[in-house]
Amino acid sequence: MKNYIRCFFFFIALLLLAGCSTNDKKYENWQTIVLEDLGTIKFPDDWSISKKDNYIYVYDATQDPVMVQSFSYCGISEDHPVGKQETNELYTIQNIRYLTSEVFSNGAVIGTVDCTIDNEECEKLYLSMELGETEYLFIVVNDNINYDQLKEIAKTFELD
Repeated sequence: MKNYIRCFFFFIALLLLAGCSTNDKKYENWQTIVLEDLGTIKFPDDWSISKKDNYIYVYDATQDPVMVQSFSYCGISEDHPVGKQETNELYTIQNIRYLTSEVFSNGAVIGTVDCTIDNEECEKLYLSMELGETEYLFIVVNDNINYDQLKEIAKTFELD
């Protein structure tokens, strides 16, 4: 009987180890991007990333914008009911108001925001990572990216 119990626990341990190694291989071909003074994050290998004027832009395989970095100073708070306007290379973003959020053990946060992009009110997904004074906030501008895909990206975030 003891041998059966030992075999059972040994088999469970093997399954757990196999699951851990499979999860790491899922992101093996993804490209790693360094977020200055914060850490790293991975994006699918066929996506491209560019940085211009302190903004980070993420494009999919067809070169359509997927995510655009934004800054929290255009957010709405009780003290400032109308956020400041922020213009980057692709969009004008204003009035970011957080609606939902899911926090991961690595510190990444995803959820939905109500915002104004190019004078059009919309609800978008977001990805946020911060440590102290350093924050990276990405607004998902491509509606083809869903919550589960954003969740997979958020799981790759690692603090320095």
